[in-house]
Amino acid sequence: LRAWAEVDLGALRRNYRMLCETVRAQNTSTRVLAVVKADAYGHGSVEVAKKLEKLGCTDFAVACLSEAQELRAFGITGNILILGPTDAKLINEVIEGDFIQTVDSLDYAKALAKRGRVRVHIKVDTGMSRLGIYCHSEAYVSPCADEISGIASLENISVEGIFTHFADSDGDGEQFTRWQYKIFTALLSELESRNINVGVRHCCNSAATIRYPEMHLDMVRAGIILYGLMPSVNIKDENIRPAMRLSARVCAVHTLKA
Repeated sequence: LRAWAEVDLGALRRNYRMLCETVRAQNTSTRVLAVVKADAYGHGSVEVAKKLEKLGCTDFAVACLSEAQELRAFGITGNILILGPTDAKLINEVIEGDFIQTVDSLDYAKALAKRGRVRVHIKVDTGMSRLGIYCHSEAYVSPCADEISGIASLENISVEGIFTHFADSDGDGEQFTRWQYKIFTALLSELESRNINVGVRHCCNSAATIRYPEMHLDMVRAGIILYGLMPSVNIKDENIRPAMRLSARVCAVHTLKA
């Protein structure tokens, strides 16, 4: 071999257990969702998911439908959340696979509902500006709650969760992340006051899981830290160990003149 990657499932196991201990120190009921998108960040999604499921992980996240289908095909039985949009024409495959589809608008939810009963998590955009129902300030909390109420009222839509994504939790400062969390929790309070049950609440990505334990809520999404890498130089945890070693064969050594 000219070059090869070795994945240490023992390190993966250690990282997962450490993360479980970290989040359960704040709340014993908080779950760790394993992000296994992009072939588990190159570590092998099927092998990683199988190992984690044996360790008791019940929640996984992928980027798209095909990634979810691969996990099911190899026997993964846990909850699989599709983070990206799936074409409404393919929703029958989402239903057949018993996947959870991310929903970011009432119109999209209506399109899904026409296909049959769909499990969903609602995504709220509190400042990432990627996907989600727009809610960039407290002024948008009420209209955002109105849209979520409409989604929850659809007969074929089963709302099992709600989440947002932090844009700068691995950055130099804390201000923007705390602002996003403030908006998200204000929305959760508004929904609770309306007796709208949105299920599992989650907002922490890898960086926030380490940096903001008070924001763990019901579930955290462990991505790159699960594989032993830090999201940025601002995040440090000596308990996290890399699960991959990349090696290459030396093909030539030269001595050069000064």
